[in-house]
Amino acid sequence: MAATTHRLWVKRFVLPFIDDGSKDLEVRVSSGALKKVQIGDIIIFNNTCRRRVKAIRKYPSFDEMINKEDSTRIFPRANQQQLLDGLRQIYGTRDRQHGVIVFKLKQP
Repeated sequence: MAATTHRLWVKRFVLPFIDDGSKDLEVRVSSGALKKVQIGDIIIFNNTCRRRVKAIRKYPSFDEMINKEDSTRIFPRANQQQLLDGLRQIYGTRDRQHGVIVFKLKQP
């Protein structure tokens, strides 16, 4: 079956980390079209950076996720607490309602 292409947007300051490969984990609240992403699919970030989904991991909350994943691979300049604070600022508590998806990315 052919890979599906998905388009996601990230803050401009995050894109260089995806581009250089230092950010190879993308974290999102599990809702809507994100639930349809499968291993092998392509994600295009900000219409410029293509990555293939190598693995998908799911967690009930950011708190659970932060204890299992390497925060520097989610955002290279943040420690665990800074990352958790940033995710809470963006998503509030929606993670507890919908769960969390982590996409492991690789170059296509």
